[in-house]
Amino acid sequence: MARIIQELTHEKFPSPGEAASKLINEYSKYYQAKYKSSRHHHLSQVSIFLNHRLLVTHHLWKYT
Repeated sequence: MARIIQELTHEKFPSPGEAASKLINEYSKYYQAKYKSSRHHHLSQVSIFLNHRLLVTHHLWKYT
């Protein structure tokens, strides 16, 4: 995950939306792999979605 954030902070994106989209996609892949076998899959997906919203907001606030 640190690698993805490092890449995003060094790459130049045409728009903050594109950076957000890439960040969400990468985190989605990571968390889907991590929680695939979870019995609380739906619950973890909901919390992951909310975490994405916070993370992306924080990322864009900090770096754009």
